[in-house]
Amino acid sequence: MLYDKNSPATIEAMFSSIANDYDRVNTITSFGFHKLWNRCLIKAVLKRAKPGVHLDLCCGTGAIGVPLGYKIRKKLTKLHLLDFSKPMLERALHRGLEYGLDPSQLEIHFEDAQTIPLPSNSVDSATIAYGIRNVKNPLLVLQEARRVLKKGGVFAILELTMPTNKAAAYMYKLFLKKGLPALASLVTRNPLAYRYLSSSIQEFIPLSHLELLAESEELKVVQKKRFLMGLASILVLEKG
Repeated sequence: MLYDKNSPATIEAMFSSIANDYDRVNTITSFGFHKLWNRCLIKAVLKRAKPGVHLDLCCGTGAIGVPLGYKIRKKLTKLHLLDFSKPMLERALHRGLEYGLDPSQLEIHFEDAQTIPLPSNSVDSATIAYGIRNVKNPLLVLQEARRVLKKGGVFAILELTMPTNKAAAYMYKLFLKKGLPALASLVTRNPLAYRYLSSSIQEFIPLSHLELLAESEELKVVQKKRFLMGLASILVLEKG
């Protein structure tokens, strides 16, 4: 199958096919760094928000939303986990229950991040990790996030990005083209998925462009952080 984010059904099929291997492959292909980046994203949210209601977009296996919800479990009224892959959502829900969150605190949504099925001004904070580059229109995600956030709420984005340093970018492209698919082929049943994911990193808009899109939607950039010369980046936005 040809994976193309302009055909969301193909991306849904791709993520569903790798759901069982997703966490393990991420650990191997990122050499474990993604766990540090995930923790930094959670810390960035909790530094600026005291959420009772949190929304995790493109939640995958719940690696961001569930640990964040667990940290605030005593005041958490609802953790919304949204993804358009049912196998991913099943794993996210299972993770939430494994962490000991009350089932009443968890709500899953089998939806596209471009159409969030929540009322306006109903969410204290939101996150999206490694997902915004895989949606057809990132601007719609920003618009929808702003709509559902309460005034002063934060939307934190974690994404794999290209380094601005030319030498680092060259080496990273080599890894993405050769190393990542080769590593993935050893531990996943669908190595073609990681060829797509590799190309999606290289083709995604620069972080500076994403900032401009956010500001055009009146989402103020309150924090930026780059890791390993820009291999991954965090962007924290606040609704005014």
